[in-house]
Amino acid sequence: MKERKTSFSYGSKQEWTGRALSAVAVALLALGGTGCGDDASSGGRGHPNGCPAEHDHFDDGAVVRATEDGLFTASVRFEPSPPRKGTEMLVVHLTDASGAPVTGAALQVTATMPAHGHGLGAMPHVEETGEGNYMVHNVFFQMAGHWVLTLEVSAGEQTDAVEFVLCVADSDAGVPDGGGHVHPGDAGTEGGSPDGGLDGGTEGEAGLDGGEGTDAGA
Repeated sequence: MKERKTSFSYGSKQEWTGRALSAVAVALLALGGTGCGDDASSGGRGHPNGCPAEHDHFDDGAVVRATEDGLFTASVRFEPSPPRKGTEMLVVHLTDASGAPVTGAALQVTATMPAHGHGLGAMPHVEETGEGNYMVHNVFFQMAGHWVLTLEVSAGEQTDAVEFVLCVADSDAGVPDGGGHVHPGDAGTEGGSPDGGLDGGTEGEAGLDGGEGTDAGA
């Protein structure tokens, strides 16, 4: 009986080269996902710091916007401006539906980073300065990139809120680690968390009626 030989075709050298390159491309795409330890400079979305193309521009000063139900109008600007990684101050001017300044309001200021799911690195607090003006101190952005700032206003029996989409610029301030976070306990250095720092695990919230804030994550 003759021995039967079986042959197998593994494809040409060119075919195997193409398959190998495709596998490498897939692996590189898998590594492109974002996480809290990823480089915030690109965000994988083709825009600086991973910011959406549509965001509020504070470069030229204040951004003015009505609250969701139209009860108030908030004029908001940052100092320094535009907002950057580190500690910022928020300057707010409030008017009611008739255009009159809103005094004695209770403000809550929160901010979240959608891509990473954390809030501010410290608790802001509000100071009312009169004639509808409020200063929000200790607004601490521990990372550059896309943030959503929410301002909730309560005056009398009325409560309303407004959101701002921020593109927080990078900064050399503070002592960042490999993932762009500023280490807790860097108080006294520019960009360090003034209260010793919460490393983004809880959402900072401004206090009501100009008082000290409470931590929304508590």
